[in-house]
Amino acid sequence: MRRPLAALSALALSVTLAGCFQMPQQQPEPPQGGQQQPPAQPPQSPQPQPEPPSPSPSPSPDNSTPPVSALEPDLSEPTPPAGDYEEATEEHPARNVPIPTLDEEAKNQDDSGVLATVKYYVQTQDFVKQTGNAKPLSKIVTEQCKACMQYAASVNFLTYSKGNWYVGDGVSVEQVSVGPSQTDPKVKIATFEFLEPEIILVENGVARVVEKEHTYDSKMALRFDETLGHWVVLDVTAERIK
Repeated sequence: MRRPLAALSALALSVTLAGCFQMPQQQPEPPQGGQQQPPAQPPQSPQPQPEPPSPSPSPSPDNSTPPVSALEPDLSEPTPPAGDYEEATEEHPARNVPIPTLDEEAKNQDDSGVLATVKYYVQTQDFVKQTGNAKPLSKIVTEQCKACMQYAASVNFLTYSKGNWYVGDGVSVEQVSVGPSQTDPKVKIATFEFLEPEIILVENGVARVVEKEHTYDSKMALRFDETLGHWVVLDVTAERIK
């Protein structure tokens, strides 16, 4: 049975925002020997091309959108809830979102600590999706995990900082297993399958679907940090299976 935990959109290896990348232009071939080149043809109006499918939720970028690598996540201290939690709707963003708390089990150096950390990671990514704030997430991710913060940074810059928000249920996670890394004895690998539901973006008051429902296989590399006293995330990968 699936158990709703939180959104895992950030498990995508990179947040390739629509319009941030351009296809390289084809270069003309050089003249061959003494062959005469045909006269240049007048430029033609470019034909409209179909837009690529939107990746994990990303609002429409504008000309001022910097590269993903230059975006900064919101690492401010989140405001504690002042009332009952209200899910996001097409009329308003989520309200009084509970701040995730790292379970004491995450301090265990066995598999139970890994499982508690995976659960917290999922909850913090859902917190990002509902608020744009990545402070709870930052407590368990390392600088090595670039994908972890790229999603958080894009959500902050392109969505919540502009007064927009997301609507959608959390993902369902199942079949979580923990095993050793084949390259580093200090690293554990958590593998699991998750279902990401349809996600709606409300942008400038207009709601539109930006992500269809998909199922993914995911792997997460974790290491116990002796200084922090709990597990941290080194890397996350995901592959869409349907």
